[in-house]
Amino acid sequence: MVAVATLVYQRRPSILGALMRGMMMSRRRKVDRIPPDISVSWRNLRATQRLLDRYRQYTGQSEKKVLPFLLPQVMVFPIHLVILTHKDFPFPLLGSLQIRNQFLSHRPIVTGEEMEAECHVVEQREAEKGVEVDLHTTVWASGEKSWESLVTYYYKGAAGGNKVRPGQELPPDVWPGEDEASCVTWRAPGFYARRFGRLSGDFNPVHFFPVFARRMRFQGAIHHPHLILGQVMDRLGLEDKGGNGELSLWLKGPVYYNAGLRLCSREIGREKFFALYVDGDDRPAMLGGWNQEPPVSLWKD
Repeated sequence: MVAVATLVYQRRPSILGALMRGMMMSRRRKVDRIPPDISVSWRNLRATQRLLDRYRQYTGQSEKKVLPFLLPQVMVFPIHLVILTHKDFPFPLLGSLQIRNQFLSHRPIVTGEEMEAECHVVEQREAEKGVEVDLHTTVWASGEKSWESLVTYYYKGAAGGNKVRPGQELPPDVWPGEDEASCVTWRAPGFYARRFGRLSGDFNPVHFFPVFARRMRFQGAIHHPHLILGQVMDRLGLEDKGGNGELSLWLKGPVYYNAGLRLCSREIGREKFFALYVDGDDRPAMLGGWNQEPPVSLWKD
């Protein structure tokens, strides 16, 4: 892939500007095109105490001297949005779905460290009734490569793409069921938690407006997935592992405000697998795995 644009920001990109651009461009998208490599960097990135306090308030995590494992993903979403609304990106913003996440920590990021993040399009492929697009993000802390993510977006009805590498499939026969002994239950936060979107800039209407969410075939407004995943990590004790670690996540269904949740887990060797169920649905809303012996990198050019 040849980069068609390389953008560098010294501060957080304008969320409102990106959303307005995405709305204006949505009707002119050419969904049969292959997305180009658009690279976006954000320098002088730092987690404020207010951001940390708000994140911990929503996820229930205790205060530590290092950043929560998922917080870099929450922080870098604005540069994802810059790519997803770029004039050369062929797919519409509305209707895009995150279906798969991979996160890799090379070392903990100490609270207050100065960071730099870079994100770019690395691959696309045909999928059932649509296209998948991967965005790879790297975060450096104090000049050292510290954290990565590989986020897959799905566009229903889109065409084009290469079958260069198949999308990562679910590993068989490792997922815990609802009858596992190691299950915990709690209730998802109420509608007030929609304010989590202010932390990341994710103002997708499905999180805020029940009427719009029902038009998108949900039963009502749904949670930001990384808020719920933060609660999952807290309950599994993964935030206490420290050091290196890889988290793989498959988003299989929505989590509604005030929904009853049941989290079941199973350990196999040095890996822990988990499944999150929502009351009234025997299918998992999230499937995930934690690997204490992670790979060197999530992506090799």
